Amino acid sequence: MNKSVLFIFDIDNTLLESYDIYDEAYRLTSKEILGKEFIMTKNPDGSKDNKFSRLSNNEILEKRIKQLRIKKINSDEFFSAFDKNAETLANKLKAKLYPWIKEFLSKLSKNYELIILSSGTKKLQISVLKNNDLVKHFNIKDSLFLGDFNSKKEAIEHIFNKDKKKTTLIHVGDSPNDMKAIKEANLSCKKIAIGVTLCGFVNKKVLLESGADLVINEYNAKNLNSIKKLILS
Repeated sequence: MNKSVLFIFDIDNTLLESYDIYDEAYRLTSKEILGKEFIMTKNPDGSKDNKFSRLSNNEILEKRIKQLRIKKINSDEFFSAFDKNAETLANKLKAKLYPWIKEFLSKLSKNYELIILSSGTKKLQISVLKNNDLVKHFNIKDSLFLGDFNSKKEAIEHIFNKDKKKTTLIHVGDSPNDMKAIKEANLSCKKIAIGVTLCGFVNKKVLLESGADLVINEYNAKNLNSIKKLILS
């Protein structure tokens, strides 16, 4: 294994889609904590929220509270309850895996170390990975989740500072912020941003403008080889 190269993966909209789990967890938790129901993917009036995928869980909660004119709440309390609900739901509802993702991760993890960097809650994300037989490909011990960092840029700097022997860090994500996070991070190593457009919420042009070195619209052997060429270039 080449321990000098580290892959940092987002989960939702990058490896898979778990909107049904998140929506139901938000609905149950908001009813339990606030006495009002709301979900992740839609505004309180029922219209589709086209920007939810670009927001962190904290930002989504803040947005819904503002929309419903609810007084400020304890977000730690909310997400503690959310985590419990989500973990239970993850065992009942299925996430949508992107085609060839298992093969893709299997081939990558044989040669490189893979970790997770997600703004999602830890229990839910690990449950989703376990239930879809993906967790074995990642070093969960060094992965970071909601509450572990203030920004992804800060998180990436923290990851590098733990092991400055790394010569290449590769961040794989679906949003412009994911691309900017690694490009703007203060690292004394090679930085590669890989954008993923399978979710359909963002296009190739936007990700390239945000600093992506490569944008993929599917997981396959060709794109895997393109990533390996980037590492060697």
